Formats: sequence, structure tokens, C-alpha cells
Amino acid sequence: ILMPFLMFRYPAMSAAIQKRNEAQNKLLTWIQECTSVCKLVQDYHKQGWAINRMEALIGQQNQVLVRRSEVASNNKYFANWVTMMAVVFYIMYGGRQVVLGNISTGTFLATLKIYQRGGDACLAIYGLWLRM
Repeated sequence: ILMPFLMFRYPAMSAAIQKRNEAQNKLLTWIQECTSVCKLVQDYHKQGWAINRMEALIGQQNQVLVRRSEVASNNKYFANWVTMMAVVFYIMYGGRQVVLGNISTGTFLATLKIYQRGGDACLAIYGLWLRM
């Protein structure tokens, strides 16, 4: 379930990363240009203009970083929800089996713990895959 979700989300993830990189490059280029012509900016009294431009680029950078964080959070929480749904489904199904006498309470609890640990392992693997 998680792999198809990531394949579906890949365009959004890569676009967010690309926009972040572009905004960062613009900001760093501007900083480099300003530092190289600092004396000219000062001589022609263009400090206000340079500061306004810098603030605009920082604002763009912040917007892009927020969008990138939104995409990353959505990806992360989807895995949590899938795991939670699997556990909830088993609680409903397994609980019914316990009430009907088809399985013991101990078997139900042991299987539930397996689902939880399996979900935690999947989340760890998924988290590593997202960082790549």
C-alpha cells in the first residue's frame, strides 16, 4: 500500500524539492551578488532596495519551505494512518473472533502485538525510504 502511495506522491515530492532548491539558489545568488557589490550599493544609496529584494527572496524561500514541509508531513502521516487502520481492523475482527470463541484472548493479544510491531517496522522502513 505504501509503495503505490509514494509512486503517486512522487511528482508532488520532487516538485516541492525542486522549488525549494530553486528558491535557495536564488537567495544564495542574491547574497553573493550583494556582497560582491556592497560598496556600489552603499555609494548609490540602494541599501533599501537591496534589503527589500532580500526580504522578498526570504519570503519566497519560507513559502517554499512550508510547502515542502506540508508534502513531507502528508507522506509521513499516511503511513501512520495505514498502520492504525490495520490495527483497528484487527481489533474489530479479532475481538469478534474472541467473543465467538474461535480464538483465545491470549492469541488475540499476541497477534495484535505482532500487527503493531509489524506496523512500526514498516514505518521505520518507510521513513528511511522517504529520506532517500
